[in-house]
Amino acid sequence: MSDTAEGPTPSYRKIVGRTREAYDRNASEYGSLTAMYESFPGLKNEVISFVRSAPAEGAILDLGAGGGRDSRYISTLGRAVVAADISLSMIRHARSGVATDIRAGMTGPVGYVQSDILDLPFADRAFSGVWACASLLHLPSVDLVGALKEIARVLRFNGVVSISMKEGAGEGWRHGGSLQGARWFTLTTPAQILDMLSIVGFDGMASRYSGREGWFVATARKFS
Repeated sequence: MSDTAEGPTPSYRKIVGRTREAYDRNASEYGSLTAMYESFPGLKNEVISFVRSAPAEGAILDLGAGGGRDSRYISTLGRAVVAADISLSMIRHARSGVATDIRAGMTGPVGYVQSDILDLPFADRAFSGVWACASLLHLPSVDLVGALKEIARVLRFNGVVSISMKEGAGEGWRHGGSLQGARWFTLTTPAQILDMLSIVGFDGMASRYSGREGWFVATARKFS
């Protein structure tokens, strides 16, 4: 998928470590670049739809929170939220905020936790919803089911998950784009993600294309 692919797929730790380094080095720039919804057509409404579908009791996990844009907005909707990201620099940026007005209207408590998607530091059934916006696409394809199992573990009964991915085929290193450095991207189709959700044991799966060209959102609910 990339004209800068670098041979055989590395191990999970190498992929995650190198991708994390790219975000660590560019946390402030990336956080500022992605802070406003105007640059992401339809995304704000996707967040609203997700929050409304989640059980009213319990916190929301923003998995791969980046600069904290969605965590802050979920807080303005009155929900407790935990912003989790593999990059400690991104977590620090999210916690500090980039401007006073971004904090305006935040009513739900927000926690910030550095965490690995395949080893989440949370108790079983801790959350009523998991929001994973453009985060699972940085995992190698062979680890996607493992990530979905961790999401299922931390979701309570009737909890919902929303996953946004870029549609396509293939995986590999990509350089540049919204920040400097190499990041791993795994492209998938809605059908592939829905199949994985079913394998893990989710129900009520659905997918739709987002307002951003080439992106889709897959949703599911946990009934066990």
